[in-house]
Amino acid sequence: MLRVRTVMTGVAGSPYYSNLYFGGTTLGEAFAAVEAVDNFWIANQALICTPLVWDIEPDVAQIDPATGQIIAMHATAGDNGLFAGSGEAAPTSSQLLCRFFTGQYRNGRQVRGRMYMPYLVITIIDDGRVLASAAALVVGRLNDLLTEASAAGGLVVYSRTHGEEFPVTAASVWNELAVQRSRRD
Repeated sequence: MLRVRTVMTGVAGSPYYSNLYFGGTTLGEAFAAVEAVDNFWIANQALICTPLVWDIEPDVAQIDPATGQIIAMHATAGDNGLFAGSGEAAPTSSQLLCRFFTGQYRNGRQVRGRMYMPYLVITIIDDGRVLASAAALVVGRLNDLLTEASAAGGLVVYSRTHGEEFPVTAASVWNELAVQRSRRD
């Protein structure tokens, strides 16, 4: 399994980290994973305010799902960019919640994953809710990410508890703003 880490910096409250996992194991799949993640951030540039920047780490970790240990590092080119959203930003603790569904169950509960998008432009929010048009736009881009991820072994949810990876079959966006637990301070 591969882990692609994006570090976002440039505003108070940063850095923000985003870890996405892919089912691949090879260097070629690591390059494909980085490209899929980069394309996702590029597609969403206008929804996240400047001066926040993203930096996809060039070293992609290969992880043994059973132990959670890094077993290899794949050197890629990484990538970076500047988000382009203009105007006022939502509070730094309020983020867009992207949800990943696997359709697989452990202990009677579906294994699900999540990703947060920080520092949103306020124009996609109305009374604490994400506008349906913006949510639909991000869902389309999440679906593009799922399609591109197939070249990297597919996007997966990693369960440290169960020591397994689960292929993502669908994605959605929560219609309310989310607060990542570590950002409540």
